[in-house]
Amino acid sequence: MSARHDLRFPDANKSEDAVLVVAVASQTSITVELARPVTAVGLWGRRTEVHTIRCHADEPRAAVAAITALLPAGT
Repeated sequence: MSARHDLRFPDANKSEDAVLVVAVASQTSITVELARPVTAVGLWGRRTEVHTIRCHADEPRAAVAAITALLPAGT
Protein backbone atom coordinates (compact mmCIF):
# COMPACT_ATOMS: atom_id res chain seq x y z
CA MET A 1 0.00 0.00 0.00
CA SER A 2 1.20 3.52 -0.71
CA ALA A 3 -0.09 7.08 -0.45
CA ARG A 4 1.04 10.22 -2.21
CA HIS A 5 0.10 13.84 -2.75
CA ASP A 6 -1.35 13.93 -6.26
CA LEU A 7 -3.44 16.96 -7.27
CA ARG A 8 -5.98 16.03 -9.95
CA PHE A 9 -9.10 17.47 -11.51
CA PRO A 10 -10.97 14.33 -12.58
CA ASP A 11 -13.45 14.39 -15.45
CA ALA A 12 -16.84 13.45 -13.98
CA ASN A 13 -17.88 12.02 -17.36
CA LYS A 14 -15.02 9.50 -17.47
CA SER A 15 -14.40 6.71 -15.00
CA GLU A 16 -11.32 4.59 -14.45
CA ASP A 17 -11.63 0.88 -13.81
CA ALA A 18 -11.08 -0.12 -10.16
CA VAL A 19 -10.55 3.50 -9.00
CA LEU A 20 -12.74 5.14 -6.34
CA VAL A 21 -12.79 8.94 -6.78
CA VAL A 22 -14.12 11.06 -3.90
CA ALA A 23 -13.66 14.58 -5.26
CA VAL A 24 -14.38 17.82 -3.40
CA ALA A 25 -14.90 20.93 -5.53
CA SER A 26 -14.03 18.79 -8.57
CA GLN A 27 -10.55 17.93 -7.32
CA THR A 28 -8.62 15.23 -5.50
CA SER A 29 -5.30 15.71 -3.75
CA ILE A 30 -4.35 12.26 -2.42
CA THR A 31 -3.94 8.93 -4.19
CA VAL A 32 -3.85 5.73 -2.16
CA GLU A 33 -2.77 2.54 -3.96
CA LEU A 34 -4.05 -0.50 -2.07
CA ALA A 35 -2.14 -3.75 -1.64
CA ARG A 36 -5.25 -5.73 -2.60
CA PRO A 37 -8.69 -4.78 -3.90
CA VAL A 38 -11.48 -3.79 -1.54
CA THR A 39 -15.22 -3.47 -2.15
CA ALA A 40 -16.57 0.07 -2.32
CA VAL A 41 -20.33 0.54 -1.91
CA GLY A 42 -21.88 3.48 -3.76
CA LEU A 43 -24.81 5.66 -2.73
CA TRP A 44 -27.33 3.36 -4.40
CA GLY A 45 -25.75 0.17 -3.04
CA ARG A 46 -23.72 -0.64 -6.14
CA ARG A 47 -20.60 -2.63 -5.22
CA THR A 48 -17.30 -2.15 -7.04
CA GLU A 49 -13.89 -3.69 -6.45
CA VAL A 50 -11.25 -0.93 -6.24
CA HIS A 51 -7.46 -0.95 -5.92
CA THR A 52 -6.93 2.83 -5.96
CA ILE A 53 -8.63 5.57 -3.95
CA ARG A 54 -8.38 9.24 -4.89
CA CYS A 55 -9.76 11.79 -2.44
CA HIS A 56 -9.36 15.38 -1.29
CA ALA A 57 -7.74 16.68 1.89
CA ASP A 58 -7.29 20.31 2.96
CA GLU A 59 -3.72 19.48 4.03
CA PRO A 60 -2.74 16.68 1.65
CA ARG A 61 0.93 16.45 2.62
CA ALA A 62 0.02 16.12 6.31
CA ALA A 63 -2.66 13.54 5.44
CA VAL A 64 -0.18 11.51 3.39
CA ALA A 65 2.35 11.66 6.23
CA ALA A 66 -0.29 10.42 8.69
CA ILE A 67 -1.35 7.58 6.37
CA THR A 68 2.26 6.60 5.71
CA ALA A 69 3.03 6.58 9.46
CA LEU A 70 0.30 3.95 9.93
CA LEU A 71 1.73 1.60 7.30
CA PRO A 72 3.93 -1.32 8.29
CA ALA A 73 7.64 -0.78 7.60
CA GLY A 74 8.70 -1.74 4.10
CA THR A 75 5.41 -1.02 2.33
